[in-house]
Amino acid sequence: LFDFDGTLVDTRTASWPLFAQTSREFDLGIETREQFFALFEHNIYESLAHHCGDAARAQAAAQHFLGLVRDHYAPPFIDGIDAVLDTLARERTLAILSSNHSGTVRRLLEGGGVAAHFSHVYGGDMQPSKAAAIADFLAGGWDGTGARRYDADEVVLVSDTSGDVAEARAAGIRALGVAWGMHDAARLAAAGAAHVAHEPPEILRWIAAA
Repeated sequence: LFDFDGTLVDTRTASWPLFAQTSREFDLGIETREQFFALFEHNIYESLAHHCGDAARAQAAAQHFLGLVRDHYAPPFIDGIDAVLDTLARERTLAILSSNHSGTVRRLLEGGGVAAHFSHVYGGDMQPSKAAAIADFLAGGWDGTGARRYDADEVVLVSDTSGDVAEARAAGIRALGVAWGMHDAARLAAAGAAHVAHEPPEILRWIAAA
């Protein structure tokens, strides 16, 4: 399972200017990129609700941000990640697990020429909790048939945020951190990542040895 933003695409420069508009629109008081990134230390939707102290306001802010992302978000893919996906897709089942809207993720995957590598795209519009989405995946629920079930030791989540790592661990699967996204290697390791990759080819080496 691959996270999308920050893991496959460079979200550090592309997402903050959009969220800054949402912060101003809803008077969230999130004024720096670092404050924005801190929301991802836990599930982004839960963090936003906690920050707002008002579930309805948090939901409205999230929808505003996702609307901006849908219309204006165009991050570049991480250098070298396409070769990693090409290699893995020959032997593994790959899927996307993202807090972003599934339609936005599909648009960007198609634009990057890698959409065919992924059997499923599971976005935050389908299930905001990644731990719940992982449980669903293990049970075979993503395709609606339950035909293919996975054991927890067959599945790994690759992500750039400590919140995702924590949710993977809560769902009983391993997490592989990547240090080129929102959170650094120390945060990812502290959250329970089995390993932290510092460049895309490390993903292949870790999976081959795991």
